[in-house]
Amino acid sequence: AKGARVLGLATRKAGEATIAMPKRPACVYERSSDGLRSLLGKLDACTRRKDLSEALAVLEQLRLTYRQADEAKVSSKAIPIKRYLQVLNMCAEACDFESLEQVCQEIRKVHGEGAFYASAADILIRAHSCSGNIAKALELLQQVKHRGLPLRRRTYGPLIAASCADRNTGQAFALYREACQAGIRFTGQEYADLVRLCTTTGLESEIRPLLTDIAKTQTLASSDLCIALEENFIRRGGSARTNFVADLKGKLSDGTSGQQTLPNFNLKSEIIEEYLEQILQTQMLNNQSSRRKEKAVQKALRKFLYRLQRDGGAEVWIDGANVGHFEMGGSFSYQQVNSVYKHFVSSGFRTRLVLHHSRVHGLPRESAEYKIVRNWINNSALYITPNGVNDDAYWMYGGLWSTRTQRRVFIVTNDLGRDHQYAFGHDPRFFCFMQSHVIRFRVKDVDSKKWKSMSENSPLKPHKTLSSTPTIAKPRPVSGL
Repeated sequence: AKGARVLGLATRKAGEATIAMPKRPACVYERSSDGLRSLLGKLDACTRRKDLSEALAVLEQLRLTYRQADEAKVSSKAIPIKRYLQVLNMCAEACDFESLEQVCQEIRKVHGEGAFYASAADILIRAHSCSGNIAKALELLQQVKHRGLPLRRRTYGPLIAASCADRNTGQAFALYREACQAGIRFTGQEYADLVRLCTTTGLESEIRPLLTDIAKTQTLASSDLCIALEENFIRRGGSARTNFVADLKGKLSDGTSGQQTLPNFNLKSEIIEEYLEQILQTQMLNNQSSRRKEKAVQKALRKFLYRLQRDGGAEVWIDGANVGHFEMGGSFSYQQVNSVYKHFVSSGFRTRLVLHHSRVHGLPRESAEYKIVRNWINNSALYITPNGVNDDAYWMYGGLWSTRTQRRVFIVTNDLGRDHQYAFGHDPRFFCFMQSHVIRFRVKDVDSKKWKSMSENSPLKPHKTLSSTPTIAKPRPVSGL
């Protein structure tokens, strides 16, 4: 059937005779299929560049492509709603309400009123809240509640932020209580806005219950929340100590009063077992398409678990792919991974690396990279992940498992772990564990003596990697107010 659509003609054998199938208007489908992939790629590129005008033009071309396919009776599908939401997000960020309204009308027309409110209401609430039109945002919130749709943090967060900006204390705390009754958990940003509102308005009646909620829900205080709390404490005649610096051994020092221990968020043994089982199940579910592939993954995971038990875990687990690609402009630097590895080994830590097998096999024997990899293997420091297994699963499993055998465990990566948080159902315990055990790193160019931030797009190439020395940033304290 696919061949008939692409070629417009298909044959099948019936005994000795060959019967020609009737032609179908496949040429339209073929052109639109190739053009569709190209247009979707263009739309993704516009989203990354935040080019709204180009994205609107691409969306118009998508409408034409889908309309041609529908008229040719090859496909009756409509533009997926997630593509509309891409453009809608860009309109909201640019505060282009004319384009925003046009895209909203099209979503209603193509996907219906229910799908519109279920998918796009949060974006519209954020857009109207940021532009100061709180009345319109509240009206949309009432529509969402009237339809019985799920209420989320991103539904209430922009409204609370806008109410705090207008210093409307009654409305801000009414929305906050309503969200808490709905079982919504807020992040440090919303709490920081509410604390600053209490500070600027001198509202004493709300600050104490708010501090109680912060203590119950915020295991790790963000830097913005720490600053807001410090401002509030000073305004009320108190003080706050947040200028701690931490070293790798978990010691906090503020330069004046000696040292304290950095709080360490550890999980209970039954929770660790649950997470470890979930990591393995996820890898198996991702390879159920082929029985042969599933058996290969099972064998690889058994070998990994056997080696991990014999090895006894490690104090430091390095995400080799993340470290090697960091600030390399798409290239991979074995020297950069090796510098990070040597840093922890020289500091006396039991260190292990995780790399995909494509980074290990096939290197020229005379190359410096081959010698680096052989050194890791000879020191039993390298865990190699096979095809079909996410390398993140190895260092995450190894880090969690090592908490049983090691006093202190670190995971070296700049990966934010959003996809893993989604896999764990946004469990706050997993988030707290990662935040208190992950070490972020930066790269300092030896020639220019300048730090390269994680957000910059570095033009570094492999031949320049030796002049760039990865330096481990000291872990920031997770609390200490």
